[in-house]
Amino acid sequence: MINIAFGFDDNFAPHCAATAASVLANHKIITEEDKIHFFFFCNISDENKEKLLQLKKIQDFKHTFVNIDESEFKGLPLRNGQKVAIYNVLMIPVLIPSEIKKIIYLDSDLIVNKDISQLWNINIDDYPVAAVKDDYKGKPNYFNSGVMILNIPKLKEFGYYDKWKEYVKENTHKMTLHDQDILNPILRLKAFYLPVNWNVHHGIFQTLYENFCKKDSNEFFSFCHIVHYSTKVKPWHALPVHPLKNLYFKYLLMTPWSNNVKKYPAGLKIKCFCKMFFKYWFVHPAFFVKPKFWKEIGKKGWLMTLY
Repeated sequence: MINIAFGFDDNFAPHCAATAASVLANHKIITEEDKIHFFFFCNISDENKEKLLQLKKIQDFKHTFVNIDESEFKGLPLRNGQKVAIYNVLMIPVLIPSEIKKIIYLDSDLIVNKDISQLWNINIDDYPVAAVKDDYKGKPNYFNSGVMILNIPKLKEFGYYDKWKEYVKENTHKMTLHDQDILNPILRLKAFYLPVNWNVHHGIFQTLYENFCKKDSNEFFSFCHIVHYSTKVKPWHALPVHPLKNLYFKYLLMTPWSNNVKKYPAGLKIKCFCKMFFKYWFVHPAFFVKPKFWKEIGKKGWLMTLY
């Protein structure tokens, strides 16, 4: 059985469904051991639970819904309207049934573009966690927590739960990236680092994009085993900028939320563009006088350059 966990709330149920649909659509069951078991760590409505189970039309799977005691996250920072469910991932090693020894965790803002069994079969027997590096913080061995393989016995042996609880008592001011800034301080020196194509998050995508412009797009598409829309700008927003944004809608259309594909008015798109433009201006003052910027505009266009 291939165990896969999600942590989300009602707001992200449609996006979790798209992620789960991408897992199922790209996975081949050869034996009973290859079957998917989804663990949904969430406090969501019965209606959304029923909709998630309709994904069995794509491929049959086992499922377990696990309720979260949100008091576990009391005092942890939330920014820009984010919900406490962003921390649900922290409770997976604690609440997972004792017979489960290994589980893949996936964020709900990504699409799996390969058979998940290839990720599952990576051996991490000697490590508590496996993940892809993320140089956003400029720290060696800092990892992105959007895709992880969790070795449950190793995490328990390490005293994972007590360590993250102890860490947050004095360090909430350091937690700009929420669960990622809790998991890294306690686990990054013990982690196994996965090939980058198992989590093509924003930092990696930006690095690879120049090659993407020059090469056959099919080659790049094949490279991205998991496409992670890891910034605040998501494919379902009014002004999606990710070149692989349509991959998200391909799988959303396989879910009961297929009618969530919206057409946004031009005025809202202009507003979003202006917001992105002035944010870029704030981070890169006087960028418009730099030849490099206009070269990037010519190569990538406005949206991808500002992204």
